[in-house]
Amino acid sequence: MHLPFFGCFMQQHPNAPRAINQLLLENNFTNIIELGTHDGGLSVFLAIYCYLSKNVATSQNSNEPVLYKNRTHHKSPKSFYTFDNVIRDQSIVNLIEALGGKFHEFDILTNEMCVSYVSKLIQNEGRTLLLCDNGDKVKEFNIYSKFLKPGDVIMSHDFFKNENDFEDAKRANKWFS
Repeated sequence: MHLPFFGCFMQQHPNAPRAINQLLLENNFTNIIELGTHDGGLSVFLAIYCYLSKNVATSQNSNEPVLYKNRTHHKSPKSFYTFDNVIRDQSIVNLIEALGGKFHEFDILTNEMCVSYVSKLIQNEGRTLLLCDNGDKVKEFNIYSKFLKPGDVIMSHDFFKNENDFEDAKRANKWFS
């Protein structure tokens, strides 16, 4: 599914941005790593979040209540990295990088240098959110999950083989919607 997202596209369920936002609200991730940029809509969403985490909220009017924003984990600097084996939209890659994100063109499943690099990113200080969103989620999970630290989170999508499995998972409260 190609979900239009403020001028770019993401291959996500329409409720995915809200679910991911909830995950970010509840967790203080320092490193966000996405395996599989594809159209880049989700990457832009995550790059914006990380960009804003590095900027202190300010106001021209001292009576405005901006200080509380600076006291949340959303204002502790976060880093965003995304990997894909091809660039599908150079303007999206340019936007991700303008926001301070890092795009890397690698095959994350077979390139040993890439596996080593991602493993080092996962080991960076702080909690890591690792999104397995490339072509072979099971293989990605098996390659990269062994590098996670306690408290890190790994997630994947396109998990359900068909609409019936997805609907069954929703009924069993295994999907946030």
